[in-house]
Amino acid sequence: FINPALHSVVIDRAPGLVVWQFTGFFQGRDRWECQPCDTGTWLLNRFEYAIANPVIEFGFKTFAAEWTRRDMVAQLNRLKYVAEEEYECDT
Repeated sequence: FINPALHSVVIDRAPGLVVWQFTGFFQGRDRWECQPCDTGTWLLNRFEYAIANPVIEFGFKTFAAEWTRRDMVAQLNRLKYVAEEEYECDT
């Protein structure tokens, strides 16, 4: 039985940076970095992974790669919404 689970751990955290490392079904890192720029903030997301098993790699490319891409776009859109939302604070 193949268990498509990943175990994620934050391996680096600093102002404007968080890096998750994951192991399990495949190995890799998901890095989120915010950098100031002239127009506001530049958000960089880098998703790096390696799939050692060729059968799992084929399955990922065939079935999950597009789902993963769409999920990452959705994450970025949610983050953009939260970052741009104006909140009223009770003081």
